[in-house]
Amino acid sequence: MAIAEVHVRIGKLLAAIDELLETSSTDIRLIERVVDLARWSKLYIDLELAYKPYRDVRDAEWTTRKFTTEESARKLLVEFRDTLRDVEASTTGHVEQRNLRARVEGVLNVTQEWWKQSAEKKQGSATGAGGTRPA
Repeated sequence: MAIAEVHVRIGKLLAAIDELLETSSTDIRLIERVVDLARWSKLYIDLELAYKPYRDVRDAEWTTRKFTTEESARKLLVEFRDTLRDVEASTTGHVEQRNLRARVEGVLNVTQEWWKQSAEKKQGSATGAGGTRPA
């Protein structure tokens, strides 16, 4: 697997994050796109890391991040984007790739929960006050 594919996936993820951050309202489709691209990015990073040692992961705490509010999710996305000013430098070795993977996993965890909460809100408003969904 070529590291170039990881660069492409991260580039697409960063573009989707920028698009999401440019909106002031919650667009569930944009969140869904970030989730999907984070999954693909994580997969390609995992393929690059196959059979490489696991050590020196400084960003492991990213994997435990959870969604609390939309504002905190947006801050996490800004922080993620800011850590990737130089994508190539973030993928130069297996230690950097493991740290990148941890950050991508954090983005995935938070955006999945954000998407779930947004979908539940949307469904709740569609069911109306009677508690049943209109036909």
